Parts: sequence; C-alpha cells; structure tokens
Amino acid sequence: MNTTLLFSILPKDMLIMDTCNGLILCRSNSAKSTLFVWNPVNGQLAGFPFSSMEIATAIASDSYQSCFTSISFPKFKLVRIVSGHRSRNIKFEVYSSETGASRVSNGTYDSSRRISIASRSIYIKGVLYWIMNRQKLLSFHVEEELTSLISLPCNYPSALNHQVIGESEGILHYAQISKPLYLRVWCLHDETWELKCQLNIVIVLEKYKPNSNGRVMFNQVAVLCFKDSMLLLKFQGHVIGYDFKNGKVIYVYSYEDLNLQSPPASPYQKSPLYPLLSVTNVFPFPS
Repeated sequence: MNTTLLFSILPKDMLIMDTCNGLILCRSNSAKSTLFVWNPVNGQLAGFPFSSMEIATAIASDSYQSCFTSISFPKFKLVRIVSGHRSRNIKFEVYSSETGASRVSNGTYDSSRRISIASRSIYIKGVLYWIMNRQKLLSFHVEEELTSLISLPCNYPSALNHQVIGESEGILHYAQISKPLYLRVWCLHDETWELKCQLNIVIVLEKYKPNSNGRVMFNQVAVLCFKDSMLLLKFQGHVIGYDFKNGKVIYVYSYEDLNLQSPPASPYQKSPLYPLLSVTNVFPFPS
C-alpha cells in the first residue's frame, strides 16, 4: 500500500498512540487534543476528548476481519489509565463501542510510589499489557476488569528504546538489548518467563557498520517492536528486521530513502503523521 496516500487523510499534527487488529488510535497535538480511533481501510473515524490526567490510553479489538469486510465500525474498547488525586493511585476508564457508553472500572492499582507507563500497550487474548517503571508489567483484563503486576525477567533496568513487549503465536514476549550489546528475548508461560533467544547484536548489525573499522556502540541501537518472531531494530538511520526463530536478517528501509527522522508507523511506537475525513462520531468519557 502506498504509505503517502494512506496517511494523507490525517491532519498534520496527529500522533499514533496505539494499534490493535487493524484499528489505529491517534491523538491530535493541538491545544484542544482529541483522540481518534481510525480504520485506515475505509477511513472511518471515531472521536473522543483527551484528558491531561491520562497516563496511557489503549485500544482493544478482536475484530481484525471486520476492518476489511464490515460497513459498520468494528467493535472495540478504549481503555484509559487515569491518575488519582494523589497521582500515585490509578484507575481504569473503559469505553465500549457496543454500548456507546463508558464507565470507571472496578480494577484499580494502588502504589506507594509515583508510577509511569513506559510503553505502548500490547493486547493479547483479552488482556492489555504495558511496561512500567521499576521493571514491571502492568496488565488489565478488559472483560473481567482485573489488574495485576508482572515482574520482568531481568533484574537490571533498561532504557525505553532498548526494551519492548510484543506478541508471537498468541504469547506475550519481552525483548531487551543490554550491555555489552546482547539481545535477549523471553516469552511468558503460566506466569514464568522462558528465555527464547540470546545473541550478540553485533552479529546482526555487522554489514551495516559505517566502515570496516567502525564499532557498533550501545547508544546507536534501539529496538522498535516485533510481531510474531520478527523484531525490528533501529541502527544508524536504518531499520533492520531480525527473525529470532531462524536467525534471518532483512533490510527494511533507510530514513534517508523515505526522508524521515523517525519510523512512520511502527507498531507500539509514538510517531508523527501527515495530512481527517469528517469525524463520524464523538463519544464522551465520564467527567
């Protein structure tokens, strides 16, 4: 699909906030910010007010096929994590497209310390996941409205651009690049992390060194996202795909080739977009 044409229907100040099964969650970057759920196949849009109290917002949808086949808007739920009065306790506000209403969930999280969400969400088998500070994952079961904390599989912290969560074969995965340039990938089985991959990332990036004497530096590499077993890495203006199941390396694109400063729409990555059709509906959240 022509990406220039695909993004030409969006305003210039839009940011991609989240993606889920064919639907994209965007936010306008103007003074009166608005959230949009967008079906890029047919241009359908649903608009929501944006609150400065939001810590994170995610979209949950199981209607992948209906994005392509249905005239009506695919079913989805919009989940907002909102800070409490003391900025340490958080609550979940859930909007359902089926009922056209939103409510404050019974699921809450109380913390003795201020929390922050360090990633876009991942939606797997009815559960949303986010990476938090303090090397934890925050999970929220959308239907049952249950929340829990999951410890990450390593006891050393990592910067946001050196860690990512993703989904492969319906299972939650966590990938991290750590010093000295090791890539590790774990999957979560029955609340237990299993190490699936471990290698020196220099082997993957070898052919993309700027010159034969160049060294791959830790701060030059970032992990963007992955789906199934394909992990996308950023290195010196290039995006490189690495399949951690078979060790295959593919070249995706160069920023210079596309005249971009950052990846345009990699999943779970906040990114600026370009030139909305008319907004089809505006649904209020509870005040």
